[in-house]
Amino acid sequence: MTADVKITTDALTLPMEEYEPAPTIFIDGMQGITATGGVIKINCFQIYAGADNETKRRIVLRLACPVGLLPGMQAAFGKMLESLKTTGAIGEQPNAKH
Repeated sequence: MTADVKITTDALTLPMEEYEPAPTIFIDGMQGITATGGVIKINCFQIYAGADNETKRRIVLRLACPVGLLPGMQAAFGKMLESLKTTGAIGEQPNAKH
């Protein structure tokens, strides 16, 4: 059995192959970021109700990438944020915390 290959192009016009859909993981926030040896790791968490019905956080994703990717990520998130503000999809949320 062979998987259908989906080929798209990113902002750098490099071909991107996707044999299977990448997993989608919902996150509620970021716990922290570390940088070691040219690699950053971003800990992402979900909020859930524990057995004692107390609200808790658990790390569900640790995203790792080269430090050199940060400026591009910052620019992409900045553009997305401005677009969402312009369309009224989101308002200003100073220091939102979980």
